Formats: sequence, structure tokens, C-alpha cells
Amino acid sequence: MILFLIFPAIIVAVTGYDCQGGKLTPHKRKKIVDEHNKHRSDLIKGKLSNKDGNLMPKGKNMMEMSLIMNLSNARTWDCELEISAQNWADQCVFGNSPKYQRGVGENIYTLRSPGSAEILKTSAPMLAIESWWTQLSQFYRNNPSNIFTPGVASQGVSHFTQVGQFF
Repeated sequence: MILFLIFPAIIVAVTGYDCQGGKLTPHKRKKIVDEHNKHRSDLIKGKLSNKDGNLMPKGKNMMEMSLIMNLSNARTWDCELEISAQNWADQCVFGNSPKYQRGVGENIYTLRSPGSAEILKTSAPMLAIESWWTQLSQFYRNNPSNIFTPGVASQGVSHFTQVGQFF
């Protein structure tokens, strides 16, 4: 069984996290947001290392991701992006959706397993997130300016930069 996942890389404001027509449960959405926030917190605190073994520079002004609309410094879950990403994933095309269709960056992930579809649906989001964040320690070389350039893009870290970017 192959399960395709596409997650919007940019999370923007909506009124809540119970998405009408969405396939994720509120519990799964919370797990996804919490996992991203854990990694993003480690990154901004300078706790993550790159491929060269050097700690990434500490950051500032990185927004926390949230499930509910609030007035704090947070990005909130976008149900339209969730549904759009799911519709694309349901087509089982391994690749990004057309840019005109989404208007935001996105990450893709595929998981092959002899296990049941339910097991894949449960574990795949966390495995995808871990895979994207692992690009930092596997491929990202020293970049003192911490500026994303074509040279950095060629290192194979595009998924990491989508989930770890400073907004």
C-alpha cells in the first residue's frame, strides 16, 4: 500500500479547527501542529544541528502554529488548505500540485508499507514531519547568513525550509 501525503507548508488564519469536509480529526490536527511547534521551538532556540554538526543559529520572530483563531503571535490551521492538499493527495500523484492551484508552498511525502491503511493513516503524518525536519541534519551545510539561496536549495533541504522557515 502506498499512501501519499501533502501538507500545506504555510498555515494561515481560520475560525477553528473542525474543518467541514476535512478528513483529519481535531485530535490529528492537534498532533500535527504540536509536532511542528516542537521542532520549530528547538530550531529557534538553537538546539538543532546541521549536516556539519554545527548548531543552527538562534532565531527570533518565528510564529507558533495554532489550531484556533487568536490574537497572539500565531499562525492558525487553514481548513481550505487541508482540503485542497487532501484532494491532491487523493489523486495519488507523487509531486507538488500546480502552483496556480494552491498559491502556497507544500511538502510531499510517500510511505510504503505492508501494513493496513488505518495504521498508515495514523503514523504517516508524524513520519512525514520527522522526514522533513531530518533534512536539516542530513543535508543542510553551514550557511552563516542563514539565507535561502539556489545553492542552499540544491542541498536537498526544500522540505525542511518549508516547515522551518521564519515567518
